[in-house]
Amino acid sequence: MTPTAPPDAPAPDAGDAATFPHGIASFDPTPTSVLLWTRTERAASVDWVVARDEELTDVVASGTAEVRSDRDCTAVVDVEGLAPGTTHHYAFTVGDARSGVGRTRTLPDGDVARSRVAVVSCANLARAPLTVYRAVAGVEDLDLVLHLGDYIYENAGEKGHIPVDPPHDLVTLEDYRLRYRQARADTDLQQLHARFPMVAIWDDHDVADNTWDGGAKAHDPEQHGPWEPRLEAATTARQEWVPARLRDPDDEGLLWRSVALGDLAEIVLLDARLGGRDEALDSAGGDGDLDSPDRAMLSEEQWAWATERLTDTSRPWSLVCSSVPVSKMHLPMPGSIDLDVGLPEGYTVRDGVGVCTDQWDGYARERERLAEVLGRRGGGAVVLSADVHSSWVFDGPFGADGAPVAGELTGSSVSSTTMGGNLGPGATALAERIGRSMDHVRWVDLDDYGFLVVDVDRERLRGEVWAVDPDDRTATATRRTAWHIGPERGARWTEADDASDDGPAADAADEDPAEDAADVATGGAIGAQEGGEPTRAAVVRGPVALGPPAGGREPDPGPGPGALGKLVRAGLVVGVALALHPVLRAAARGVREARARR
Repeated sequence: MTPTAPPDAPAPDAGDAATFPHGIASFDPTPTSVLLWTRTERAASVDWVVARDEELTDVVASGTAEVRSDRDCTAVVDVEGLAPGTTHHYAFTVGDARSGVGRTRTLPDGDVARSRVAVVSCANLARAPLTVYRAVAGVEDLDLVLHLGDYIYENAGEKGHIPVDPPHDLVTLEDYRLRYRQARADTDLQQLHARFPMVAIWDDHDVADNTWDGGAKAHDPEQHGPWEPRLEAATTARQEWVPARLRDPDDEGLLWRSVALGDLAEIVLLDARLGGRDEALDSAGGDGDLDSPDRAMLSEEQWAWATERLTDTSRPWSLVCSSVPVSKMHLPMPGSIDLDVGLPEGYTVRDGVGVCTDQWDGYARERERLAEVLGRRGGGAVVLSADVHSSWVFDGPFGADGAPVAGELTGSSVSSTTMGGNLGPGATALAERIGRSMDHVRWVDLDDYGFLVVDVDRERLRGEVWAVDPDDRTATATRRTAWHIGPERGARWTEADDASDDGPAADAADEDPAEDAADVATGGAIGAQEGGEPTRAAVVRGPVALGPPAGGREPDPGPGPGALGKLVRAGLVVGVALALHPVLRAAARGVREARARR
């Protein structure tokens, strides 16, 4: 299917940016209510209005909200008494100054035939513009946006290209507030929030890298002080800027909860970071039994709640949200070389297999427990996950009988460097082939930034992977692939008829990875059409940009698509491929050995 020209999106209403510099937003809708948010330093209160029309003439609710100086001058109002499954428009005013007009939507109630949600994660301000957010704002017919963590990054941004505020690791409450202010000053993120309601969970960088219940790998008491004040600062700022309907209003660290899409689906939001997790083995020195039943990912309190929610079959679908992947991402490694040093962060080599101990791979018995619970459900479960800055379609996790108890979709990052960007072109080609060699991996893309769209009805769930170039200021998104799964027990993913044809080849791992890396450089990659341009199944363009990326810096796209840019890229890839030729051949041999052992 050839691309179609995306329609021009309407120009957004920015409102009075001086009075409302961080825009407006809506969070955690229910069938009859929604949380509305804004921030201003120019008044002690704001007036608000909710209407059925964009001109705000057909008013359904209005009032005044306190601007709390002790909550970083934010105002949050829980608007109640709204009609279910209905689009509403809203705005805030201070005197004659008005914010932009936002659009939100209450959740559907009762008999629901279909629902659509988008999934985003991992927005490192220092690494790339937040263009993906504006692309999502151009998608139509979404009930809400799910954010699966790393809404901000806590580090000093020393490896990035855009200056962050403050220019050091976040430790104090004011530190975290400054980083949220910078993120929400970004007009691409503002446009997403002004377009759709958001439901969010956190991951480690919302606090500190590789966070667990009692600390973090990146937390050094000698440098950062005690852990508890830092954790309190992070969770306080989070609730100020990304408010959630907390299980306990007095405990801003309890974020696990669920959201119902009428009688069609329940979104079960697990807290796999601060909801009972033990320290990852690589953080604790790397020793220990990955299969130990004594190592927890969730607390017993969260397990009791999750078991009740996941085994509730009153709705045909359960969408299980985890900030980190549940499915196995074991990468077979050749026995003749040690790749431990060159693996992505968080990975360690155990018995010839690369394992990321920060994911559910590092808590194998907990994954078995989750699979057992989902098996009792008897079908209709799909896991939505993030964190690895790449896109995956998995069959599984699997029950004790070897049958899948769910399917899993893992979405790529908004702006954090992709897994392919960290590995380099030659190694990325190898890593994708290793991934595709695993029986339960249906599709993988390590290079693209982007988001997921999940479209669910009573007969099937459709998962779409969308890609966005963050340096493309038109915010054009292209659909990379689409897959279907049914609600019956043991269901597996089936590629959609209108999916793009750039999926993996069945015999990819049998080819020479060094030659493949050179092919990528010259436009011969799998799925490329004549001339090296991939076929796309669909295109969406976001609204017009309202300003430069966060940090006030326009992106530097580097070598362009012209002949010189292609030549530079080809030279870099071929050089890497030649330099790594022996390693790539040995790794490919390891893949074949792993296949033979199955």
